[in-house]
Amino acid sequence: MDIFTFLIIGHLIGTVLGVGGATFLEVFLNKGLKDGSLDRYEGDTLKTTFTTVRIGLALSILTGFGLILIYRFEGQMFQFYDPTLWAKFTILGVIVVNALLLQAHKIPIWLGSPLSFISWYSVMIAGVLLRGPQISYFTVMLYYCAALLIGGFLMEGIRHSMKAQYAKQQASLPPQSS
Repeated sequence: MDIFTFLIIGHLIGTVLGVGGATFLEVFLNKGLKDGSLDRYEGDTLKTTFTTVRIGLALSILTGFGLILIYRFEGQMFQFYDPTLWAKFTILGVIVVNALLLQAHKIPIWLGSPLSFISWYSVMIAGVLLRGPQISYFTVMLYYCAALLIGGFLMEGIRHSMKAQYAKQQASLPPQSS
């Protein structure tokens, strides 16, 4: 197997871990927060899932850097003119900053988690569907911003719905005696 193929496979694995981990973060976070707090098990599950996303992020960055070096040294400089590549770099920067802010507890989890989720999916979709100079950087970023707004509202609606459903279930339970 040549180095290019190895880097592509590594890059895909990093993307899978990032997208999959971000998806499960949202699922576990929404499930855990439906009662308004996280118990120890839920917190541990989220920590494990965060680790998966971090591994995916590190693998994506390292293999992406390797691919850039190959493009540079093999005279494929035209790759650097792809506006989607620069949009992916920008969104990846958002993922990194978001991860650092989450790690430092400078951004609330309810905001950082959907930002991670939508950003990971945006990078994946841009990498798979949006290739070449036929789409501008501005257009990709416009789609990304629209996805953030629409996805953020949808995810907030899901959270409210889950909390309301949980409250309704709790209200229908018979009172507990001491």
